[in-house]
Amino acid sequence: MTSTPTVDVSALSFDQEDYESFFVQHPSPSFLVDAETSCIVAANAAAEALYGYTRQQLARMRIHDLRAPESLAALDADLARLRVHDGSTRFLTRHLRSNGDRLDVEILTQPMRLGGRRVRRAVVVDVSARVRAETLFHGLAEQAITGIYVIQDDRFVYVNPRLAEMFGYTVREAMASPEPLLMLPAEVREEIARRAVLHESDEERSIHYSLRSVRRDGAPIEVEVYGTRLDLNGRVALVGTVLDTTQRVAADAALRDSESRFRGAFDQALTGMAITAPDGRWLRVNSALCDMLGYTATEMTGLTFQSVTHPEDVDTNIALRDSLLRGEIPGYRMEKRFLHKDGSTVWSALHVSVVRERDGTPLYMVAQMHDVTARKRAEAALDESEAQLRHAQKMEAVGRLAGGVAHDFNNLLTVIGSNAEIGEELSRDGLTAAEEFSEIRSAVERAAALTRQLLAFSRRQVLAPAPISINEVVADAERMLRRLIGEDVTLETSLDEQAGDVVADRGQLEQVLMNLVVNARDAMPDGGRIVISTQRDGTGRVALAVHDNGSGMDEATRARAFEPFFTTKELGKGTGLGLSTVYGIAQQSGGDVTIESELLRGTTVTVTIPLLLTAEEKARTPLSAPVIDAMRGAPSGDTILLVEDEPGVRAVARKILVRLGYRVIEASNGADALFLWSMHRARVRLVLTDAVMPLMGGRELAERLREVGADIPILFMSGYADGERGGAIPAGVELISKPFTADVLRDRIGGLLSERGQL
Repeated sequence: MTSTPTVDVSALSFDQEDYESFFVQHPSPSFLVDAETSCIVAANAAAEALYGYTRQQLARMRIHDLRAPESLAALDADLARLRVHDGSTRFLTRHLRSNGDRLDVEILTQPMRLGGRRVRRAVVVDVSARVRAETLFHGLAEQAITGIYVIQDDRFVYVNPRLAEMFGYTVREAMASPEPLLMLPAEVREEIARRAVLHESDEERSIHYSLRSVRRDGAPIEVEVYGTRLDLNGRVALVGTVLDTTQRVAADAALRDSESRFRGAFDQALTGMAITAPDGRWLRVNSALCDMLGYTATEMTGLTFQSVTHPEDVDTNIALRDSLLRGEIPGYRMEKRFLHKDGSTVWSALHVSVVRERDGTPLYMVAQMHDVTARKRAEAALDESEAQLRHAQKMEAVGRLAGGVAHDFNNLLTVIGSNAEIGEELSRDGLTAAEEFSEIRSAVERAAALTRQLLAFSRRQVLAPAPISINEVVADAERMLRRLIGEDVTLETSLDEQAGDVVADRGQLEQVLMNLVVNARDAMPDGGRIVISTQRDGTGRVALAVHDNGSGMDEATRARAFEPFFTTKELGKGTGLGLSTVYGIAQQSGGDVTIESELLRGTTVTVTIPLLLTAEEKARTPLSAPVIDAMRGAPSGDTILLVEDEPGVRAVARKILVRLGYRVIEASNGADALFLWSMHRARVRLVLTDAVMPLMGGRELAERLREVGADIPILFMSGYADGERGGAIPAGVELISKPFTADVLRDRIGGLLSERGQL
């Protein structure tokens, strides 16, 4: 800051009152500046407030001290111009306040001669806000994607690059035009002039209109003009923006044309069509759908699809709708029942897709519905007819079977009865009847063979159970199963290395796998994934599971899945015996079957089978009781506890056992047998029991004997190959099938006692 002598303004030749009025009390910041030295002679209170210096400090400064560094370069030229110019001068510059803040100011200077000295009075106007606004305007306007213009006195004051480019010019060419509208065709200029006249006569300051013009190269252009009048430096100016709508107008025209075609196709379609909201409200329906359901279009748009859907189909429809809205499926098809306005049922083949926002939010669903009521009625009538035919065929087959069995058994009974009668007569006469007894034995063998055929027909065939690794069965069957399911289905296995062995028929386990995999494949007509897994649990069982990601089942279907002849497949594509066969095999093997399924999420069928446990594992198994040798130290004996509810069979078995040299204790049911064993436990070496009996069957008897510590062999007898009418005997026990011979019974009992070291 340059130090200058304080000027005594009181020595100047002007009236003090005038000085106060035109300078000291002037509302605008003002200085008196020496014309030769550029020193500030005096400053008023407004200048003091603006710059943050006291008047005494300002009076010791030169005008250079107020200039911002970036404005100093132009100061000398400004001062030189002032020295030769006697009139008033106006210019823009940038000053500094005492705290370093910059001020954009407009300076108005006026020459004066006071007391023989040439001075200039400088009035300062702070234009910082205006400059910032102009800078912001220019920055935004230069980068704007819409055209921007300012017209004053019929000339462009400002044109941004986008506006010039929009019409095919450069900014310089547009600004150089003597009249802005000369860039446009004559008819367009006339339209703009007409609108300008209307605008000037209107009280509103803003205008908005669309305009069709051409570019510099003759290409058509559609624009929207937004303009307003404002005061610019004391004169009226027009400021506006121009938006290029050429593409939008073309797109709108194409959309209107597309919508017109869509409305025509939608309204005139012979198939029912509808647009529905995500919550199910009908937004738009065509006449075919109204005719199908008996409602008017106005009535339909006041309803939801749920309200006109048959109650039994609502849950399935909503589940599919929700999966569609979540994006899990691109669309869905289903046959569903609608409720007509008159209460009748209308069957429809429904196809639904969804329209989404760019961000994936569902906007609405498009549904097409074809009335298939007549077809469904015809199918129902055909199904009923075919069901009646199948029932008649089944009854005919059963009748033929029963007739054949009755014929064969009558023949066998004739042979047995006649030979028994002859043998009885010969015995009374003291003669031998070896030939007759031989014929009886032969007839019995033929009867047993016939019984085995009946058991095979009823899927209760004689098993060939043996210890087998369940993992090996899966691994060996995997290649065959891959060929079976086709290339569009992926087959994976997840086998527990600790799964262990089971006692089962290998062929039946393979049949279980094949049935479950075929069912899984049929549930995925468009391909999918099947996983076969094994898992050992902590209760001495192993689970064999087949999982698919197919269509799944609803609760009603799952409840009937094991019923023989029940199938959801089309006629001719399923017998309805797949899962019922799996269930029967699992029961025969001492296991069980469970199903977990959900619509659209797949199905898992799990077969659990008891493991073949070692002695150590049996001791650790929670469901096994400790084995106690209650007869340890007892004298050896050869007594057999015979348990059979049929007197004739019991008498024959007793005779055979007595002839074989055993002592026999007889019981007609499991409860009596349990009591007799408690009375003769020290003598009994083996239990020979029927599987199915009143009060207590053979299976329960065996379990009760084990619970009370009877560590003796148990040999089951059964007319059914698997041991009982509704299930299986315990896995791992011995079974002899009725009818049996004395030799077979002798060998089986002898083998069991030999294993225990009792012979």
